[in-house]
Amino acid sequence: MSNKIPFGTKLAYGLGNVAVMIAKQAPKRLSFPIYNIGLGVNAAWIGTLFSLMRIWDAFTDPLVGHLSDNLRSRFGRRKPFILVGAILTGVFFAAIWLLPRGLSPVGYMVYLSVTLLLFYTALTVLSVPWYAMGYELSDDYDERTKLFAFPSFFSPISQIAVGWLYFLTQRTFFEDTVEGARWVGSITGLLLIVFGILPVLFVKERDIKVPLTEPVAKKPKPNFLQNLKQSLSCRPFLLIAFSISGILMASAIVGSLHYYINIYYIYGGDSEAASTTIGWYWTAVYGMAALLVPVISWLAVRFGKKAVFQASLFWGVLVMAARWFLYTPDMPYLQLLDGVMYAFFDAAVFLLCQSMIADVCDFDEQQHGIRREGVFAAVFGWMFKTGLALGAFVSGILLAYIGFDKAVTEQPSAETLHTMRVIYSVVPGVIFLTFFLLMFLYPLTKQRMNEIGEDLRSRRTESMDS
Repeated sequence: MSNKIPFGTKLAYGLGNVAVMIAKQAPKRLSFPIYNIGLGVNAAWIGTLFSLMRIWDAFTDPLVGHLSDNLRSRFGRRKPFILVGAILTGVFFAAIWLLPRGLSPVGYMVYLSVTLLLFYTALTVLSVPWYAMGYELSDDYDERTKLFAFPSFFSPISQIAVGWLYFLTQRTFFEDTVEGARWVGSITGLLLIVFGILPVLFVKERDIKVPLTEPVAKKPKPNFLQNLKQSLSCRPFLLIAFSISGILMASAIVGSLHYYINIYYIYGGDSEAASTTIGWYWTAVYGMAALLVPVISWLAVRFGKKAVFQASLFWGVLVMAARWFLYTPDMPYLQLLDGVMYAFFDAAVFLLCQSMIADVCDFDEQQHGIRREGVFAAVFGWMFKTGLALGAFVSGILLAYIGFDKAVTEQPSAETLHTMRVIYSVVPGVIFLTFFLLMFLYPLTKQRMNEIGEDLRSRRTESMDS
């Protein structure tokens, strides 16, 4: 199979990311304003719940990755999982917001716990094989970047949609937030199903024949635990996975706080006015990010993935410092400048990390003689969701600590708002700077990957000749 991927394949694969990204981001973004502000559930409980979901994912993600690596069917290795996962993800996403009326805060917490458990199990079945499918579509260093430019383009568009979901729940033609959440959640669940099955219909999986060369031929095939252990011992993979997890944790912290800063600091408690600004903010972030994807792809081909990845992290530090000055009640929409600046950071790190994981799969094959995209996708997906969950957990603890431990009935104090603004600017900047420094240890440059690629192609040629 040619290393060049057809445009239609790239497009269909990229559209699948609409379902994956909305499913990953929307529950965290909506749970705090709906379950905490609207229904009085303790913010720390919500944050803790999202963290507990990652314990469950620690079992389900690697298991699904291992099963999809070893599935052999006439439909392919990944497609059966993606099809079932897309349908169930949409159904259980809607269930999160089809919440009954009249429950106590504890009752709502129990309902959220059960529906999130079902939802995240379904999301694992969808997302892990979807990531693995992309990692194996090409073994060309630059073509991988071009492939993942497509899901990276649709990722910010999906995030724009997520940014407007809370706005939609606040419309006056709904009786209240609960009714708004029911309708918005159900329609969004249907869209998750539609976009989730597009890769099943229009992407042809690539069947990579791995040569059984010495000494690999004499080794037994690794079992599930061995696969997991070997993937977790891969240093380049761990550097990327921990970096993205940390970045997502920081982003989740500020993503949750962004609602509170706008509602209580910028607009003095007016959630309807704040919801409009919040919607436009995320539109600015992800609209600009979508426009920047071709630029970032070109930069990565020209200067290498590692250099652009690190540059984006350093840029993120500068953006966090600027936030202190860009959020003011006198000029509510000045924060859109922050959104435009943040867009480069967001688009670059999430485009490049997927292409870099695909490189890791080649590095791992050279070391161990097998392909395990599913396991790497599973562990990376777990780290991805863990970053989001830790961010939700930390933001929940912080919100409860500074006063949002129950339904908000009065305007928070000036001290509370000041503390929240400090957290919003300083914490993410420190995290981004830490991983900027750690990425100097990442070894898989373009030159190194070209050498690995030549070695693997030579092995496969020798295997076919023999």
